[in-house]
Amino acid sequence: MKIQEKFLIAAVVLALVNAAVAHPPVRELNAGTPPAALQNGAFKARLNNVEISYTVSGNGPVVLVQGAGWGPDSRLYQNTLKFLETNYTLVYVDPRGTGDAAPIADLPQLSSDLMADDLDALRQHLGLSKIVLLGHAHGGFIAMKYALKYPTRLAQLILVDCVLLPNLEDDTRAVNENLQRHPRRKDPAWEAAIARFKNEYDARSAEALRENLQTTAILFLGYASSSQRAAFEKALGETRFSISHFNQFVRSDLLHYDLSGQETRIAAPTLLLYGLYDPYFIRASARRLHFALRNSKLELFERSGHYPWIEEPQHFAEVVRAFLNPATPPAISDTQRPVPQNQ
Repeated sequence: MKIQEKFLIAAVVLALVNAAVAHPPVRELNAGTPPAALQNGAFKARLNNVEISYTVSGNGPVVLVQGAGWGPDSRLYQNTLKFLETNYTLVYVDPRGTGDAAPIADLPQLSSDLMADDLDALRQHLGLSKIVLLGHAHGGFIAMKYALKYPTRLAQLILVDCVLLPNLEDDTRAVNENLQRHPRRKDPAWEAAIARFKNEYDARSAEALRENLQTTAILFLGYASSSQRAAFEKALGETRFSISHFNQFVRSDLLHYDLSGQETRIAAPTLLLYGLYDPYFIRASARRLHFALRNSKLELFERSGHYPWIEEPQHFAEVVRAFLNPATPPAISDTQRPVPQNQ
């Protein structure tokens, strides 16, 4: 074989390897045969009579990441939480019917209760006796339902920008007041974002959901730099959305975004993380949840909105590491931090 041919073959092989690393193939796994070791990659499994897709990435102790169940898959988190993968193996869970799994048209099958059940089926599938669970926003609502339904299977709980909304009228008033104090309200794009925000529940397609988040991003990011906004936009562009999930959310969870006091039964050590400039951050609600969860810690991010791990990744990593590994020196808590008086 000529030297040139050898080099050509080697180049082709290298290209194929790089392509496989950049876009790992989705592997089919049966619920009865969990992997012997948690391998990095994209997977699908049939659990609770539906297809569930999930992605494993990183090294170290396992943390399951439950995102919002109202429409997006886990790509938003896969593309923005990579800095945690140095210390932890993150299992990014696509809510049933999203990601690479077969879509589900039957709306009652898209409830947050069933998504909580899927988490436990996945726990068993992965051969884990207990899990550490991180939930963002509506994903935190699902995570709390998991904590209530499977308390002996939960080791630790991390809730990011998750508040319960027991009174929609009062809570809507608080959100509007938050927007009046937002640091970006002088931005030229603010009015267009507010107009879209007022009609965000009128979306009729998956693309409309993406456009809503793109247009209203300014409302949900506090002091994000141009590079952080670009990272968010890129992650958003790669995220897949489901209008069926959104319809179910608006019809059901939006009207029942509370646990009727059951949250007091959650005993697992819990970390509550909030961006001060998240429109949905209602200090009174956060405090109530903090006191209701008797084994919880509260941490505020002074320069963040709805996505504190994007805007303050170092602070976010420090707080998470200190919580999951108590030997790590804790970051400054919200009781030690000066809090802006207009919040």
